[in-house]
Amino acid sequence: MKVSLRTPLTQARYEADKADGMVKDLADEPSLHEFKYWRIIRNRYPHDKLSEYIVTEQHALLLPIRQVAYLSDLTINEQYELNNLLDFGLVKLGYDTYPKNGPSMQSIQDHLHFHLYVWKEAHNG
Repeated sequence: MKVSLRTPLTQARYEADKADGMVKDLADEPSLHEFKYWRIIRNRYPHDKLSEYIVTEQHALLLPIRQVAYLSDLTINEQYELNNLLDFGLVKLGYDTYPKNGPSMQSIQDHLHFHLYVWKEAHNG
């Protein structure tokens, strides 16, 4: 059973847009930040259900520029940059990651991505 972190309203909007062919391929989304092998895009269908428990300002996705399905598909250079982003770069940009990124959480199968959040000030203090 797939768990959804979207509210019913956002999930319904996602499903309707998907049925109408209006859900863009992630490669077509504009970048908020771009690196050599990775980029950050806005999540058009955010995990607003999560926001009921943890208050967020922004939900974005970190994905490799080259589409891959699994971490094991990454090149050494892609892995190295990902490690640097996860260890240092994302924090400097104000992002934090949500630890659950496995197949049970993915609405986009075979496209490796990580969920990023910007916490509201109330959460940081």
